[in-house]
Formats: sequence, C-alpha cells, structure tokens
Amino acid sequence: MKKVLLIAAAVMLIASSVSASAYIGIYKDLLHSINYTNCGVLGITGYIWTLPDALGIVGVEFAVDFPEPVPGGYQSLAVTANALLSPAAIGTLAEGMSCSFTACQTTWAYTHKFTLYNYDEYDEMVPWSTPDLVSIIPHPDTGKISLASCEENYPMYTFVYLTPLYICRTSNGPLGVTEKNWGAIKSLF
Repeated sequence: MKKVLLIAAAVMLIASSVSASAYIGIYKDLLHSINYTNCGVLGITGYIWTLPDALGIVGVEFAVDFPEPVPGGYQSLAVTANALLSPAAIGTLAEGMSCSFTACQTTWAYTHKFTLYNYDEYDEMVPWSTPDLVSIIPHPDTGKISLASCEENYPMYTFVYLTPLYICRTSNGPLGVTEKNWGAIKSLF
C-alpha cells in the first residue's frame, strides 16, 4: 500500500509540472496554419507561436534548432521580437531564449518572427533545396521548453511541442491536413 501511495504522489508531482494543454510550435504564417515551406525559396520565414491553456502565458523559455548552412557557405538570420514582449529578453533563439510578455496572454501569441537565408562560398544567396526542419528544442540552461503561467508567483510549466517548420515539403508535415485527420486536429484546440 505504501508503494502505491508513493507512486501516486510521484505521478501527481510530475503531472503538476506539465501544462495540461499549452502549446508551442513554428508556423510560416500569421494565421498559425501552415507549418511547411516549398523547395526553391530564398528565405525561410517562421513565427514561433504559443497557445496558452486556461492558466495563460506570461513568459517562455526555449531554443531553436536551425538547419546547417550549405557546405562551404553560411547563413544570415533576421529576428524580430513581437511588440507584446518585454524588451528584457535574455539570450538568442539559437542559444536559448528567456522572454516575457508585457501582459498575460490568453490566446495565440507569437514570440518571434525569423527569416533564415542560405549563402554559398561566393556570398550568393542560394535557395533551399533539401528537406530539413526548424525545431523548438529545450533551453540549454533548464533542459526544458517552459512557460510561466499567469498564476500568482508565475509558476513554470512544460509546453506541449506542437510542430516544427518543415523545409521542402508540400503539405503540413508527415501527415498533412486531410479530411481524415482534421477532426482529430481540431479537437486539440
């Protein structure tokens, strides 16, 4: 009986640190509906979107894993923070970002917009030509993709990771959005 109580207490402790349904993902549009880009584009633009649960979101911690540059080349990354973010953000997207909104967010809100360009060894911009992805990854200092809720003292919870941004795809990720799975996708929201 003692073991059962200890296991139940451990499960409750773990469950209390994970948000029931706060999501984070990368989309290429302001409608947070398209999570892929086609091949041949010169710049990959993406928005890091959050969708709070009933507790709201006031802060986030995460990092972004960008694709490698073309062999012998380099990349240029342009980042714009959402005007709803406090200017006191710490870090970069690639090395770990900790930032807060100026007010509690209770609906979809993006943290950053980015555009990533590929250049070859001759400083010529080259189009994306191979499948890859831009992913949200855990913040290196905390090891988590976290949010601060709008509750008193802003407790931290773990996000549910929704989707990366797929490069050189012609549909929303591996499954795509079809009549068959649209009901399941809608039920998430």
